[in-house]
Amino acid sequence: MIPVGIIWHFYLKPIGQEFLTLLPLGLMVRIYYWTKRQVRMYYYKLINRKSSIYKELPNIDIPTSEHLIDSFDIEILRTLDELREEKNDYLKIFPSLSSIMHEEELVNRFVKLRSIGLIRVQPSRITLTPAGFETLSTPSFATKAIVPSRFSSMLVRARIMLDENNFNGIMDTINILFEEILKSRIEEKFGDKLESIWKDLLKNRHVNVFYNRASLGVLLGASRQMGIIARNSISDHLLSTFLKLRNPEKHASKIKSDPIKNARSSLELAQIFVRYWFHE
Repeated sequence: MIPVGIIWHFYLKPIGQEFLTLLPLGLMVRIYYWTKRQVRMYYYKLINRKSSIYKELPNIDIPTSEHLIDSFDIEILRTLDELREEKNDYLKIFPSLSSIMHEEELVNRFVKLRSIGLIRVQPSRITLTPAGFETLSTPSFATKAIVPSRFSSMLVRARIMLDENNFNGIMDTINILFEEILKSRIEEKFGDKLESIWKDLLKNRHVNVFYNRASLGVLLGASRQMGIIARNSISDHLLSTFLKLRNPEKHASKIKSDPIKNARSSLELAQIFVRYWFHE
């Protein structure tokens, strides 16, 4: 609005002396470019500030795909790709996307996309990472929002830990994710009957601890007995493989214990697991 106001004042109201018009024109240009820099820096700092908070408390409010994106995220990535010739300027990005979402939601989505490694946020622009370009080729069915937000938030937390090289944190987070998913399905299926059913499992020695103390291994065994997970199914194999990666010393496994590879593999297993689990 500042440049427009200056133009209105100095060009609709003649000053009278021709040489004096050079000063307003030069001032107008300087303010125009100063304003553009301020707008860019405003968005850059805003996304950075929210990113710092997001790393501490990552959260997703709506269901997503196992890739942690939805159709709106794909539209954002596509717009960034289309604006490459415009140097992905903030002043082009926000107006281009204002028709599909308001500013606050757009900033929050940039924060999430940055946290999962799909975009780079720079002082004057936002660009796609190689992973972002690859995501654009993702089939539309793979972006179907099927994963409940609380589980998506756990996956985001694990993804952030990967960038921080917190490999033990990744294993712990994914372990909790699997436990919560199984508990959610068990409680949904049995409801008030769960206590008596669990007592029967204890009595028949299918489990050896109370439900509120059950680990992932115990929950997996119980889920087989309850008919929630079929033996030798994809879900069964994925969870069993994760348990071997998490505690190789407890299993007769040939899987080598490499914290970095195990963490990356576990994150991939988690994404595959939620794809099949929530598609069922």
